[in-house]
Amino acid sequence: MIHPISLGFVGSGDITHAIVTGLFAQTGQRYEVWLSPRNAHISKELADRYPEVHVAQDNQHVVSQAEIVFLAVRPQIASEVLGALSFRPDQCAVSLIAGYGTQKVRESLRDAPERIVRALPLLMVARAASRTVLYPVETRVRDIFDSIGGSLSVDSEDQYDAMLALSASMGLFFATAHAQSSWAAERGVDYAVARAYLMSLYRGLADTALLDDTPLDQLARHYSTTGGINEQVVSLMTQAGMFEHIDSTYDSIEKRLAAIRQSGRKA
Repeated sequence: MIHPISLGFVGSGDITHAIVTGLFAQTGQRYEVWLSPRNAHISKELADRYPEVHVAQDNQHVVSQAEIVFLAVRPQIASEVLGALSFRPDQCAVSLIAGYGTQKVRESLRDAPERIVRALPLLMVARAASRTVLYPVETRVRDIFDSIGGSLSVDSEDQYDAMLALSASMGLFFATAHAQSSWAAERGVDYAVARAYLMSLYRGLADTALLDDTPLDQLARHYSTTGGINEQVVSLMTQAGMFEHIDSTYDSIEKRLAAIRQSGRKA
């Protein structure tokens, strides 16, 4: 009989919902899950759906019941929430808190465990459809995320924050696709048709890039025939400074995250 791994979630919002849903959609490893009672709707919905999911009395009860505890609270309230939590040394804390480095998590907790990991899961882990960035790598945490889409590791917290900055691309993706679909709709194309076409186009391009390690700039040239309309779009966007704006935008996000990570550190 496989002994279930006990997982706790301090904070039961959308990311917690996605991780728990993804885990129980898989087969193999068994889990016992303890959820924060703060978001009663999500906690109850998951507990009603899965017999292995329990709603704890409070956040400390979550920590006391679990081997691996996911800290999934908003940065605005993280200091207050973490300051009330005591871990055992042998536990593992997994911080999903944007901008909270491992040292800041350690110093924020009343009593910290020896192992603290940062993880960057996206909502698509519910369908095992996205990979999760980890720093540092802890075997059991890596195995959890490998089962719901895969994991990627980086070598430093600065690199982790760079990947976190890249995760801010989700809104940009949908906003860009909306602008493109709206352009077609203004020319008489049904918006839903344009939207469906673009989503299938982007999915096909992403699948193409994931099949091998061809550098993306080479793929851009490969898919831009000389004198063709793809080349024209890239050329016009380059002239408009779009790629320079990308650099400056993500530089700004990186600085913001670094400031959050550094704030509140002990001298």
